[in-house]
This record gives sequence, structure tokens and C-alpha cells, in this order.
Amino acid sequence: MIVCELRKRDFCQKFAKDQIYALIGISSRAFFKKRNPQKRSSPFVSDGHSMVNHIVFSDKLGEPNTNTIGVEVVTLDDVIGDRKPVLLKIDTEGFETEVVAGANKTMEYSSLIGLIIEIKGHGNRYGFDEEKLYRRILEYGFKPCSYNPFNRCLREIEGSQGKGYRHRESLVFCKNVPIVRERLENAPTFKVLRKTL
Repeated sequence: MIVCELRKRDFCQKFAKDQIYALIGISSRAFFKKRNPQKRSSPFVSDGHSMVNHIVFSDKLGEPNTNTIGVEVVTLDDVIGDRKPVLLKIDTEGFETEVVAGANKTMEYSSLIGLIIEIKGHGNRYGFDEEKLYRRILEYGFKPCSYNPFNRCLREIEGSQGKGYRHRESLVFCKNVPIVRERLENAPTFKVLRKTL
């Protein structure tokens, strides 16, 4: 498992006592469509907002109360490389459109059968149209689903293929719902944040 967290310490503080922590390689990076974005000013990450830190560009650094740290810029395809991911979770406080734009190869892998992504309007701060992002995800062959982790119930959301998205905490998409459902039903339990799932 690979985790790219804008600030490593936030992730480490939250999950250090969980079983899953031992499986994770953590790095501080920002994902863009291209490795060296030319159209935007240098990227930084807001600092001091815990798990809701977000990308801030150097031309915005003069704004009040904006503490920032510099980060390495890469694409998701760069980080994934030749690995064959099964599940991706993307939660970048509005920068999801840019992350997916730099993950074309990754999103097309047949091994990738699940995607959890936050699409709830934060992209507006960067001028992104999240309706287009939703449609792009569908073009990769994903279907929107709902999932209850406590009873491991996964179901496809009917009638939503072309009707746009709803602002939710996180959306779940699957490429092959029956295979994902079978894996969920047969997977061993594990503990996260003192809860057994």
C-alpha cells in the first residue's frame, strides 16, 4: 500500500496504532496532470489545518493566515509506475481533477476495480468542474456504488450513469461490481481506529 499525504505527520498521528499502518509506505507529494506544471505558479501545501490541508499556489501566499510548506510535484502515474493497483482513494480537498488527469495509465489498468474519491465542490477553489470529473471517471468504466463497511454491503447506484454526481463525503466507484462484492464478502476482518471491519 502506498499513501501520499501532503503532510506525513497528519497521517502518522491518525493511524500509527492500527494494523494497517505497517503495510504503508508514506511520502509527501502533490499530484498534478504533469510533473512540472508550467501554467501555474509553484505549489505549496497549507499547513496547520490537519487533515484538510490543500494545495496553495505561490501567487496566493500573501493571503492572511496561509501557512505553507513546499512539496514535490509528480503525477499519480509516476508513483504507481508498473504496479497494478486494485483500489485507489483520492481525497485532495478539491484537487481531485488534476490528480485524475495525471493518472490516465493507472485508471485504465484492468487490475484497478475500485475507486474512492471525494467530489463535493471543493474543486471550485481551483476552477475545476467536478461534473466533468464525474463523467471522466465513468468513461474509464467505473460505476457509482454505495458501500456500508460495517456489513460490507456494496450496491450499484442505479440510474446515475449520466445524471451527474451528488456532493458526498466520498464516492465509491467499481469497474466490476460482482468481483468487488465477492472480495469484500470473503476478506478477513481488520482493525482501523479501534473498530473491527
